[in-house]
Amino acid sequence: MNTNPPRPQSPAAPAGTTEPAAPTTPAALPLRHLLVPFDFSDGARQTVAAAVALARPARARLTLLYVLPVTLPANIGHVSVVLDNGKLLANAREQLTTFAHAAIPAEIPVDIRVAEGGPYHEINATARALGTDLIVIGTRGLSGVKLLVLGSTAERVVRHAPCPVLTWHISADAPTAATPATPSVPPAPAFQHLLVPVDFSPANDEALRHAVRFASTFGSQITLLHVIEPPPYPEWGYAHLTRRDEALKLEARKKLDTLVADLQRQGCRLNPARITTGDADTQIAHVTEELHPDLIILATHGHSALTQMFLGGTTERVVRHAACPVLVVRAKTT
Repeated sequence: MNTNPPRPQSPAAPAGTTEPAAPTTPAALPLRHLLVPFDFSDGARQTVAAAVALARPARARLTLLYVLPVTLPANIGHVSVVLDNGKLLANAREQLTTFAHAAIPAEIPVDIRVAEGGPYHEINATARALGTDLIVIGTRGLSGVKLLVLGSTAERVVRHAPCPVLTWHISADAPTAATPATPSVPPAPAFQHLLVPVDFSPANDEALRHAVRFASTFGSQITLLHVIEPPPYPEWGYAHLTRRDEALKLEARKKLDTLVADLQRQGCRLNPARITTGDADTQIAHVTEELHPDLIILATHGHSALTQMFLGGTTERVVRHAACPVLVVRAKTT
C-alpha cells in the first residue's frame, strides 16, 4: 500500500498557449534487493555503508551473506573438521545477526544468509536465486601470479554476476578476520560526483542509464570521459598518430556534446567532458586521481574465457586498481 501523499497537480496552461518543455524526470534507482557479501572484516563494514546509502532512498531490502570456504580433506580422518562447519556457520549467523541489528538502520529490512562453498560461486548463485538488483562487494589488490591467473573474488563476481556489481576498494592493510568490537559502519558515501567513461558503443547505454538514476537519487554531478587508445600496429606508422588523434578528438567531441545535451534534457548536471589519449584503464586512473569522483560507472564488454583468465579487460583492471567505488553494469544482449 502506498502511504506517500499525492503529488500536487500543476495548473493547466491557458487555452491557446504552449507550456515550455520541461526536463525529463529520470527514474530513481530501481533497487528492490541488494546483496552484500560479509566476512566480518573492517573492509566489509565499508561495503555495508555503501549498501545502506543505496538502500535507504530506494527502500530496498539488504541481504548479508557470509560464505565459509570449504576444502574437502584429503585424509578421511579429517572429516570431522568438515562436520564442524555446521557449528561455524551457526556462529557466523548469530554474529552477523547481532551486527545487522546494531549497525543497519531499523527502517531497512535485512536478511541473513550463510553458505559454504566457493565464495564467488555462492555469491552469484545467491544473487540469481534471490533476484538481486545489485551486489555490493569489497575488493583487495593482488599481485604476481595469483593476480594473473586467479584474480580476486570480487573480479570473479563481476565477471559472472547476473546483475550490476558495486565494488569497493579496500586498502591492503585493513584488518581481514576480526569481528568488529563496535558493530557500526562508517559514514555513508555521498556519490556527489560520478565519472562515466564512454566509448560510444551500445554497451554505454546501460552505464548512462545508471548514471542518470544515481544523479536523480543523490543530486550527483556527472563527468563523461572518452579515451582514445593508440592502435597496437599503426597502419601508416607512428608518425601519423598525431593527425589521426586530432581527427578522432573532433569526432569524439561531437558525440560527447550530443550525450551531454541528452543528459541535460533528463535534468542531470554535467561537468566539462574529458577526452584523453592512452590506455583506457591508465587514463581512467589518472582522471580519477585528478577529479576524485565518488563513483566510477563502467559498462563491461564480453571477453573469451582465455582472455578473462590471463589478461582481463579494462573493466577488471579499473576494478582492481580504482581508488574509489566502481559500479559495473553488464551491457544488455538481444
